[in-house]
Amino acid sequence: MIFTHRNEFVSKIEAAQLLKISLSSVNRYIKAGLIPAYSIGGRVLIKSDELFNSLTPFNHGK
Repeated sequence: MIFTHRNEFVSKIEAAQLLKISLSSVNRYIKAGLIPAYSIGGRVLIKSDELFNSLTPFNHGK
C-alpha cells in the first residue's frame, strides 16, 4: 500500500497490516493513546502520517 496524500485515513485492519502486528495490538495501542484514532461515521480510522509518527526508535541493549 502506497500513500499518495498526507493525512490519508486507514482502517484499524490496514494499520495492523502496515505495521505487521495484530488487530488486538492496534486496539490496545489506540486505547492506551499510543496511536491517535478518529471516529468517523461509526468507523474508527487512523491518519497514516500520525500512525507512522507514533513509531519510536528502538535502542536494543542501551
